[in-house]
Amino acid sequence: MFSRTGVECSSHGTAGWTTSGKAARVDRSLCGRRDEMDFNVVALFPKPSECTAAQLRLGVGQSDGTAGTIFYPLVVTNVGGHACVISGTPSVQPTTGALAGVAHILVGLAATLRDTGSTGYGDSIRLEPHAKASAAFGVVETGNFSPSQCASESFASLSVGINGVQGATSWWVPLSGTTCTKLASTNISGLVPGTTGIAPQ
Repeated sequence: MFSRTGVECSSHGTAGWTTSGKAARVDRSLCGRRDEMDFNVVALFPKPSECTAAQLRLGVGQSDGTAGTIFYPLVVTNVGGHACVISGTPSVQPTTGALAGVAHILVGLAATLRDTGSTGYGDSIRLEPHAKASAAFGVVETGNFSPSQCASESFASLSVGINGVQGATSWWVPLSGTTCTKLASTNISGLVPGTTGIAPQ
C-alpha cells in the first residue's frame, strides 16, 4: 500500500478522506505516480538473474576431517561483472583422471545428500562480483566398511553439476581420494554463503 496526503492506493482500489475523516471517492489517476515509482525502483535495483556458467569458477577449499569423514568445501566464485543468484545442492560424481583433457571415468556412486538440518539448505544466494558460495563434499573413510561391503577404488577428480546455472552441464575439478564402489561413501550439502561449506549459525 502506498499513500499520500488524503489519498490511499492499494490493489483493491482507491479511496480518499475528508478533514472530518469520512471516506470520499477520488480520481484513480492520483495514484498514477505510484506505478511510475515502482517501475523506477525496479529499474534502479533489478532482481539478479540466475548465474551463468561463464560467471562462475569452481574450486576446492581447505579440507577438514571429523568422525571418520573428510570434508572438502566446493567453492563457487562469481568472476563476472554483476550480481547473480545461485541455489540448490551440487551433484558430485568421483571420477578418474587428474589432468584436464583426459578421459574421466566414473568411480563408485554419486554423492548422496547430507542431512541439511546441520548443513546448508541450498537456499537462493545472491552472489555479488567476487563473492563466494560453497557446499561441503564429504568423503567417508573406506576403512569404516568391510572390504566386501565397500570394494574401494581411488578417484582423482570430481564431476560437479549445479542445477539452475545457465549454460552449464558440469565442471571438472581435481581432487584425489578413495571411495566405495558397492555403496555410497561420499556426500554433499546444499550451497551456503562463504567458503567453508557450513551454514552460518
